[in-house]
Amino acid sequence: MQKLNYLNILPYLVSFILESYFKTYELESVAALNGAQAIILLENDLNPDLILLDIMMPIMNGYEMLGFISHTDKLKHIPIIVVTAQASRADEQK
Repeated sequence: MQKLNYLNILPYLVSFILESYFKTYELESVAALNGAQAIILLENDLNPDLILLDIMMPIMNGYEMLGFISHTDKLKHIPIIVVTAQASRADEQK
């Protein structure tokens, strides 16, 4: 059985918790500290099965990252789970 791999672009504590949980399922993770670093990984042939994305990131925020992914043919098929502390209706609609 092939391992599911995912790109993790989350704050350290959230990342640590999820990594601990996902080890149970033998998922393979690649971590990026921010959206700009994630783009470098994706442009260098990283092909994750899933992207875990925080909206509030330094350098390039999650909205910018979503825009990049949705306009890149080789990436726009990848499912994305967005994790954020922003909880207002306006944030939800973005």
